[in-house]
Amino acid sequence: MPIDSQRVQVILFDIDGTLRDTDDEVLVKLVSLTQGMLGTERATRLMRRVVMLAESPTQVVLGIADRLNLDGPLNRLIDYLAPHGPTRAIPGVVDMVGELRVRYRLGVVSAGPKRAVERFLDEHGLRDAMEFVAVGGTFRRTKPHPMPIVEAARALGVPVESILMVGDTTVDMKAGRAAGAQTFGVTSGFGRRRDLTREHAGDIADSAAILPRVLGHVGGVEPM
Repeated sequence: MPIDSQRVQVILFDIDGTLRDTDDEVLVKLVSLTQGMLGTERATRLMRRVVMLAESPTQVVLGIADRLNLDGPLNRLIDYLAPHGPTRAIPGVVDMVGELRVRYRLGVVSAGPKRAVERFLDEHGLRDAMEFVAVGGTFRRTKPHPMPIVEAARALGVPVESILMVGDTTVDMKAGRAAGAQTFGVTSGFGRRRDLTREHAGDIADSAAILPRVLGHVGGVEPM
């Protein structure tokens, strides 16, 4: 079902693959480790395939952890293993956030580790734009469970139906739908269009940078 832009008051963003160019960051690291053996062109092709194939097992692990109520331990492990280093923003998303924050209340719902999420927001000047930030360890349950989105609605004092959840994977779509929010899928990260379609994403685009045009600035509210 297409997005009803007139209902949208709050937009919640996933980070990895939605605002942050995580797959390219990983690709660069993998290519640097293998190009000596394979050559740059062959290593890039092969490692890009590896990165894309890794998406499905990752979502399966997150789903199993959610069903077994192991979100907390899993995210503490991810936080411990999270690498340091500069982050990349997906082209156009920083300007997109700046444009949308004038009319909508914005937030982050990520299953990633706290220090990685905060580092990304700080490096790209996005932290002040986000009224609500939930990471993998913020609540007892994380995506694909709807708890973070339901808690965002409670914290911001809005009905969950007024929230638009933006993400690049089926985990984001499942969490949004289970909470009763609208969803917007992007193919800039690890997810594939057919998988997002299967999870009934309200709309799908190549990048979240297109959101101002999709929403047409209709139905937003001034930040509080």
